[in-house]
This record gives sequence, structure tokens and C-alpha cells, in this order.
Amino acid sequence: MRRYIITDKDIFDVFQRWTSPALKNQKMHTSFIREAVCRAHPDKAILQYDIRQKLKNMASRGLVTEVHLSPNATAWMINKGDLNGQN
Repeated sequence: MRRYIITDKDIFDVFQRWTSPALKNQKMHTSFIREAVCRAHPDKAILQYDIRQKLKNMASRGLVTEVHLSPNATAWMINKGDLNGQN
């Protein structure tokens, strides 16, 4: 089974599907994001490491914010633009 290349759209689709528009600054854990992407692509191998690297890349571009809840727990939230990554 080949590993899947995760796109920005995959991550934004997870936030769009699993968060409530009425609540601001919602946070999602890396493992939950991975689970949601796996459900969207059941025939692909998606590692939590790949999800984390993609989220770190998106954070460096200012699309998401990394929130350290504890030394072992990291959450992510969209910090600007709409769910399609637009301003």
C-alpha cells in the first residue's frame, strides 16, 4: 500500500466537517485529524507522522496554529482565512 500525499485541502476538509462554525478557535488533536483523513481515504496508508509534518508545514505558512496542551499533546487550529485557506 502506497503512502498518501496529504494536501492542504485534506486538512481544511477535516476542520470543515468536524468543527462547529459557531465556535471560534476550535482545536483538534493530531490523532483526530489523522483519523478523519483516514476515513476520507480508506484505501491509503496515512501515518500520524505525515499528518504532523503537514500541519507543521501549514503552521510555518501561517495557515494553522500549533497549540501545546502538555509535553505530549499538541492541538491545531485554523488561525486566519476561511476553511479553504483563503483570506
